[in-house]
Amino acid sequence: GGNVALQIMIDHAKHECPVAITPDGPLGPNFKMKAGAVITAKKSEVPLVLVGVGCKSKRKLHSWDNFEVPFPFSKVQLVYSEPILIDKNLSYDETSKMILQCEEKLNELQKKAQEFSD
Repeated sequence: GGNVALQIMIDHAKHECPVAITPDGPLGPNFKMKAGAVITAKKSEVPLVLVGVGCKSKRKLHSWDNFEVPFPFSKVQLVYSEPILIDKNLSYDETSKMILQCEEKLNELQKKAQEFSD
């Protein structure tokens, strides 16, 4: 389940393997960041980089998150955050606060990337 996947991501990150996470999880809600990315960064002591994505030509799927699939050769804009170091000693409440801060930053990046596609 989720705990096994989280431990695998932490192990991969510790061994310098890239890890990419859809932050709102497989079931949403849309634009609400789950704990996985922050916990992975915290426990692996690897910086977290948030990415907003926008594309010009795309198909929107009729799914809970309006998932977008770029058409071939479509121009895509990626907007990155600075690396975010998550202190491994953060308390539960501090970690929860960090998740909300990352969610706000990610939504800003996503909005900026989407401006490219409008």
